[in-house]
Amino acid sequence: LKAEEATLRDMLNQKEEFLLLAAHELKNPLTAILGQAQVLRLRLNRTFHHDASQQTHELVRGLESIEHQTRRITQMINTLMEVNRIELDRLELDFQEVDLFQLVQRILQDYLRVTPKHEMSFFVNGQQVPILSDEKVTVAPILVQGDENRLDQIIDNLIGNAIKYSPDGGPVITSLQQTDGEIELAVEDSGIGVPVEEQARLTERFYRAANAQSTTSKGLGIGLYL
Repeated sequence: LKAEEATLRDMLNQKEEFLLLAAHELKNPLTAILGQAQVLRLRLNRTFHHDASQQTHELVRGLESIEHQTRRITQMINTLMEVNRIELDRLELDFQEVDLFQLVQRILQDYLRVTPKHEMSFFVNGQQVPILSDEKVTVAPILVQGDENRLDQIIDNLIGNAIKYSPDGGPVITSLQQTDGEIELAVEDSGIGVPVEEQARLTERFYRAANAQSTTSKGLGIGLYL
């Protein structure tokens, strides 16, 4: 029995080593693509700062889309790695002070640039605030102790699902509410929803509701599991 356990442990370690190597090899070109897209977008903005033509706008939007999709692929690689770490009971959390307002706003900004069909709005303690950071607004920090990367994953999955499963567009409302030492994050949309009888299974690994599987939107079924 001990020999079998040792063999199984070796196989799991080999699997983890392979995944780490594969993830590293995949991330290298993605980092280069993201970096070049960011440099090109910044140069384009500087060069054509006063050019409001449709062509320039489309070029900037195209580069922003490349950045967003590159980050998404990188996030998918990280997600698959974390599924493996959870299976091996090796998931580590890095707790620190995180401003949820800034985190949510940053995620919404990324989606706002690539989801023209959806009406994105953001409310903090009942007050609507602009998503784009260049619009001046004063909002007190909403601080929590948590792992910023994991919180980013959770919020990104919630907002991404709201957009993905409301393919015809419509409003996507994200709100933060702080009361009596508690903070509530809510994401509302007008999409297909989740049948009541399937809601209890949403955090199962690789599980997708039946109505989600019947749409053209694809997914791994591990976002809410993580």
